[in-house]
Amino acid sequence: MHRLLVFTVSATLAGLAGASSAAAQSQPRPPLGNPCQLLTDAEVRAVFPGAKAGRADHRREEYGIADCVWDYPGGSFALQLSAAPSQSFDEEVKGNTTGFLDPVKGGAAGAIRYEKLTAVGDRATAVVEAADAKRGILTNIGMVIVQRGKREIVLGSPDLVKRDRAAALKALQDLGKAAAGRL
Repeated sequence: MHRLLVFTVSATLAGLAGASSAAAQSQPRPPLGNPCQLLTDAEVRAVFPGAKAGRADHRREEYGIADCVWDYPGGSFALQLSAAPSQSFDEEVKGNTTGFLDPVKGGAAGAIRYEKLTAVGDRATAVVEAADAKRGILTNIGMVIVQRGKREIVLGSPDLVKRDRAAALKALQDLGKAAAGRL
């Protein structure tokens, strides 16, 4: 199942799109815990000054997803916690970026630069790309997907593209490592 972390231009968590079978939706899922406990407010504020305390959203827990959002002046940073998918990690990462791409723009998928991160969970890949209609990227992408054991976290904010790319990747690596360490 592909899960897609979607951020609106105003940097609020808009939702998660994914394919789920009716049977999977009707089966009870084990509680994921509080996703806001994976990062401290101080860790988030170090990257996003002025961020308010994280607020948990368990509305999608029946689908195996728990969210936490930290609002900061001008945007928000989100973390999603779920069970690791049954598909390969690379397929999961690419599935998470398809919603950011223009489906009629040939070659748009090739415009995404996937950065594999080391020492972040069992596997981690970050993406930092600015919206670019010519390349087929519909909106800013700033996220990291981390797997550790049987859990997966997706963290991000589209505002990360406003920074130097290396600094944005470092911020994602640091936040991803901290969150994975608490799984």
